[in-house]
Amino acid sequence: MSIRPMCLLMLLAYPGAWVRSGEPPPRFELRAGDRVVLLGSGVIEQERRYGYLETCLSRRVPEGSLVFRNLGWAGDTVRGIARTGGYQNPEGFARLAKEVQDYKPTVLFIGYGMNESFDGPAGLPGFREDYGKLLAKLAPLKARILLLSSTYQEDLGRPFPDPAAHNRDIDKYNSVIHKLAEEHKLPYVELAWTLLASKRAEPDKRLTTNGLQLNEAGSKLVARVIEDQLGLPMRRWRVELDAAGKVIASEGAKIDKVATTKEGIRLQATDRMLAAGDGQYLKVVGLPAGEYALKMDGKSLFKTSADNWQRGLVFVDDLMTADAEPLRQAIIVNNDLFYRRWRPFNDHSRHWGFIGGDGKLYDQEMAAQEKIIAERRRPRSHQYEVVRVGDAK
Repeated sequence: MSIRPMCLLMLLAYPGAWVRSGEPPPRFELRAGDRVVLLGSGVIEQERRYGYLETCLSRRVPEGSLVFRNLGWAGDTVRGIARTGGYQNPEGFARLAKEVQDYKPTVLFIGYGMNESFDGPAGLPGFREDYGKLLAKLAPLKARILLLSSTYQEDLGRPFPDPAAHNRDIDKYNSVIHKLAEEHKLPYVELAWTLLASKRAEPDKRLTTNGLQLNEAGSKLVARVIEDQLGLPMRRWRVELDAAGKVIASEGAKIDKVATTKEGIRLQATDRMLAAGDGQYLKVVGLPAGEYALKMDGKSLFKTSADNWQRGLVFVDDLMTADAEPLRQAIIVNNDLFYRRWRPFNDHSRHWGFIGGDGKLYDQEMAAQEKIIAERRRPRSHQYEVVRVGDAK
């Protein structure tokens, strides 16, 4: 069965199914026409391999242009120490600043702190000063800047080192980032404690490859944490109708082709936003007593009683999660093209005579790929059926 067990037949009143806890974070949104640059060290660079963050964000702009460029560099710091020189590029901080400026971002995610944290408490004053210099250098861009905390070092068990002391240092560096965000009135996203809480809840689940670099599960979790802490509106999908086919209420989808059948009711829903594992709420009132199955695009998802349909059901299905997967795969392809264009494998002075021509070819490939991404950002239509499958028990 494709329904997630934790979401199967949650008989919840609709508003209660979507409650967020805590104070809402600063308002943030993506807009058509945005150019988003992801800047930072290993966590940012790894995102290009998995594409979850870009998928979660880009599905919110189903129409219009939206461009992402990942300038993450493993081993880097706010000082740009890992960034080598090369074709038309200086090295170090000068390269970091030049490339961000070249891509003219309207939105800028910055994720530093992990590599600096290995300097311990003694490095905190310098980190604060240099992070401030980075923000000052980028301020003229007038981009909407968001600061991400560092993640934490995952405890992989012995004989690997105990990361407890290092994680205490990470907390100190994250406190500096948080204070900088407050001083500059920038949104701040806390990642370390959230990942740590997830690890404690599922201690056997690995979130990194080596304790520091996120694996696919870790990257997916970080994407949803960022989405949530930024206060981005959840994908709300709610449909209520009666057994005669009258739509009582709907949200998050355009409903049409509603028809009653001998077995139950059928409808088509065109989503307002691509699903990526979000819950959906469906309620059908007035069904005759009996057991009814929910089908989506001809596939049976689950069955339950008319009484439960009367109350309304929240469900999550892999078919809906799969709606966003083609988009994610197209994003990964584009990220790889950009990486090869931005950091060419043959970036040596003896090759500089033809690297420029290679760049133009990559630009063409990326432009074609971004048309595919734009198409896959558009939501899909699905057919739903509530079909009688048995008598009341």
